[in-house]
Amino acid sequence: MDDEDKLKAEEALEKREVDDEKEATAETSGEGSSEEAEGSEGGSEINSSYPSDRDSFLLSLLYFEDVVTTLEKLEELYSVSNIETERAFEALKIGNYLVAEEHLTRALELDEKNQNALIYKAIMHLKLNNDEEASCYCDLARKNSPDNPNSWICTSAVFIKEQEYGEALKNLDKALELNPKNVELLINKASCLIRLGYFDEAIRVTYRAQKISHSNVHAWINKGIAYAYTFRVKDAINCFNEALMLDPSNVVAQHAKEEMRRRLTQ
Repeated sequence: MDDEDKLKAEEALEKREVDDEKEATAETSGEGSSEEAEGSEGGSEINSSYPSDRDSFLLSLLYFEDVVTTLEKLEELYSVSNIETERAFEALKIGNYLVAEEHLTRALELDEKNQNALIYKAIMHLKLNNDEEASCYCDLARKNSPDNPNSWICTSAVFIKEQEYGEALKNLDKALELNPKNVELLINKASCLIRLGYFDEAIRVTYRAQKISHSNVHAWINKGIAYAYTFRVKDAINCFNEALMLDPSNVVAQHAKEEMRRRLTQ
C-alpha cells in the first residue's frame, strides 16, 4: 500500500470511527426502531463500495446459516402433525434423501397442499443441487401459505445458493417480518448485505442479532468482516477475538484475524 492509499485509509478510518460511535450511542439509547433500519436496508440500491475481487478472501469467510438448521429454530416445526413429514425431516437432517423422498411423496399424495412437505421437498432439491426444482416447491409453498416464514426462508436459500443476494435479501426481510427474533435469519441477512456492499447496514443487523444472542460466533465473524470493509481494522480484530473467545478452535475467525493483522503491517 503506497503513501496515498495509506492516507485515504486513515481518513476513512477516522470517519468510520465517528460514525460507529454514533451508531453505538443510538443502539444503547434506543434511538430509531428496527423497522426503520430495515426499511433503509431493503430500499437502497447497490452500494458503490460493492466488494471487489481483490477482497474475495474475506468474502469466502462469510457465514450463511444452513436452511435446515434455521428451520429447526422455528417453533412451528415442532407442531408438525403429519407423521410422513416428520420422518422426512429426520431423514433430511442426516442426508438420507432417498428415504426423505419416499416419505414426502406419500405425504403429498395424502395432501398436495401440505406446507411442510412442500418446504422439505424444496430443501431436498436444494441439497441435491436441483435449484430449479427447489424454486418450484418454494413457489408452491408461498402460494399456499404466504404467512409461513419457512417458505420465505427456503426461497432465500435458493437465491443465496445462486448468489442472487438482492433477491435473497427480499425473502429474508419477509421471513423476518414473520419471525423478527430469529438469529439465523439476521446472520444470513447481514451476509447478504455485505455481499451487496451495505457494510454499515450489515453491522446494524449484527447488533440486532447480538441483542438476541450475544454469544453467537457467526454474528461476531460477520460483524468483523463488515468492519474490515469499512477500514475499521482494529474493530474487526476485536470481533474476531470475541469469536475466538467463544470458540477457540474456529478456523474462520483465526484466518480472518491473521488477514487483518497482515493488513495492519502493510
